[in-house]
Amino acid sequence: MKKQWSFLLLLIGVVVLITACSQKEAPRSVKVKKESFQGLKVNRFTLVAQEKMWQLSKNKQVRAWTYGGTVPGTAISVKQGEVVSVKLVNQLKQPISIHWHGVPLPNTEDGIPGQTQDAVAPNETYTYQFIAKDAGTYWYHSHQDSVNQVDKGLYGTFVVTPKKEEKPKMDVTYVLDEWQSGKQSMTSMSGMTHDMSSYNLFTVNGKTAELRSPLRLKKGDEVRMRFINAGYMVHTLHVPTNFKVVALDGQTVKNPRTYYNQTFAIAPGERYDLLFIFTGKGFTIDSHDASQAAKQMNIAVKGENKSVNHPAPAGHVTLSSVSASETASQNIRYDRNITMKLGTAMKKEQMVYTINGKTAPSIPPINVTKGEKVKVTFSNETGSMAATHPMHLHGHFFQVLTRNGKKVQGNLMKDTLNVQPGETYEVVFAANNPGNWMFHCHDLHHASAGMMTKITYNHFQPFYKDSGKVKNSSE
Repeated sequence: MKKQWSFLLLLIGVVVLITACSQKEAPRSVKVKKESFQGLKVNRFTLVAQEKMWQLSKNKQVRAWTYGGTVPGTAISVKQGEVVSVKLVNQLKQPISIHWHGVPLPNTEDGIPGQTQDAVAPNETYTYQFIAKDAGTYWYHSHQDSVNQVDKGLYGTFVVTPKKEEKPKMDVTYVLDEWQSGKQSMTSMSGMTHDMSSYNLFTVNGKTAELRSPLRLKKGDEVRMRFINAGYMVHTLHVPTNFKVVALDGQTVKNPRTYYNQTFAIAPGERYDLLFIFTGKGFTIDSHDASQAAKQMNIAVKGENKSVNHPAPAGHVTLSSVSASETASQNIRYDRNITMKLGTAMKKEQMVYTINGKTAPSIPPINVTKGEKVKVTFSNETGSMAATHPMHLHGHFFQVLTRNGKKVQGNLMKDTLNVQPGETYEVVFAANNPGNWMFHCHDLHHASAGMMTKITYNHFQPFYKDSGKVKNSSE
């Protein structure tokens, strides 16, 4: 009997021990970031999504989709630390959304139909609300059937100015885009069916050069130019004066290098902030794209005299050279290493774009745990297709570590990185914003044709369930 009692007590002890260990090791659920707006200034905006006839050039008018009746849509600007409250009113005939590109906000506000919300149905409203914690140049656009809706003009600018930084004399924003003849017939724009060569009209702020007024300055004016690429092509711009690249994707470049008379390339989804002092001599920022439409992007900068300066370019800005700072220690502890091989394949006689040989929705999500440092290696293996891939991560910034095995100077932070054919980049991000976040190519033709996955946080507590009331389409 004593042996039986001893065995029973031993068994109970083992069960208790196992239970205790299980309870101790049970993963804790993580929730979406909560923000308190108490005591903060709330900036309220209403964006009415509506169809509008829009004049692109003297000879070209389109039936655009707009936020507020213009292309780009209503410009939103707030100070760092203030609350942004945006009421979206959908007067279009299709469901839409707003994604705040590059803004590290709570997952609930990311604007991704089928993932963080239902798309906003026609004649319905939806309110986005978050704190503008990070100063910088951002933009907003629909993420519902975005390959078509952004192409129709459904985007706008979002600028967060620093709390204390003194503003330059002039602060101007330029949004680059491409259009095509007959564009608004809106045949399928997916990467599997669309011919990029059909884009034959380039615009800045929704207009070709002939319809835009020049930027007029006085000698000594300090000017900040914010460039946003809302299109699907990489554009190469020539700046024939002294300038610095002071921010990339909204993030400040430490110790920026001074350039003179050089070109820079801006990929879809990227932002470049340039700063210069006007010498008094006018010049033209022009596009060096290999297209007859390039001249339509010319930006005239005029002074008080009629002299114009436009020498041939003296070089090209590279990501590795924008900062004059040496590379800080790269001895970062990585908890997880991810490889993303970017490629192409033929599927049912059509081109698709792949990550590690697969297309969405068959690409497994990248699972991370809150608090981890995650290294991602991009490798563009598109080969003869020579496709460039601006890879965009929602909800986070990442530090660019290396390009083709060489360290990148300046601890550059970005949310969109253009990976050209044959290039390999290493980046690292901190898993500090729980949620389900998209990670995709921002040539949206490529994303809609398969090149998209997502970051998912382990033990994340869901907050959204598809209602089934609308057809959600995140790309």
